[in-house]
Amino acid sequence: MATTPTYSWRYQTLADPPNGALLGENLALDIEATVIGLAAADTALDTRLDTLESVDEYRARQTLGGTAGTVTFSSIPSTLRRLVVSWTARGDNAGAEQHMRFQVNGLAGTNYNTEQVQGLAAAASASLIVANGASAFAGHVACAASTAGLYSAGEIVFIGWDSPHSTFLGYTFNAACITSGGIVNSGGGTITSAGPYTSIALFPAAGSFVSGSDFQVIGYRA
Repeated sequence: MATTPTYSWRYQTLADPPNGALLGENLALDIEATVIGLAAADTALDTRLDTLESVDEYRARQTLGGTAGTVTFSSIPSTLRRLVVSWTARGDNAGAEQHMRFQVNGLAGTNYNTEQVQGLAAAASASLIVANGASAFAGHVACAASTAGLYSAGEIVFIGWDSPHSTFLGYTFNAACITSGGIVNSGGGTITSAGPYTSIALFPAAGSFVSGSDFQVIGYRA
């Protein structure tokens, strides 16, 4: 019997007596031993990758199967340096669109300030849309009077989720609600409250999110 140079699988040479059954058994056992070793190495690699991802990155997602007035992500690690909330959503309120709002840590006092630039059809404008408010503004959500099947999309980015400042959390946002007129919002704001920060709740200013609305959170420690 000879063996292959890499994995040492046994095989029959011309000089060996003919014995097909033994050849098949030896080769099968050798291949099985190799596959077992490769599978163990793959499992160990998957475990290491899972560990690294859990250390350096946080992920969570909620896709609605029905209506919901509020979507809340709780138990978010307070050690994340950067937190990104991405969403595609539609509301059931009457009218073509409604404000997208959010609160951090359930704060509902005069903690939020938002400045934004808005493009509405062919017109552009800027405004302080929230001043000492009970929730933050982050764009517009398409609603019942907009084209069927149309969802709005946006992102909210928090820098310093791990509380480098004692009573300040800043954020920026971008959102697009392309209804018949089209609304695009871009801006940012401040939340005047001390950390640690561990939750965020998103909701339309009136009505509820409909089924299919999707919300994703990704946080980074490094």
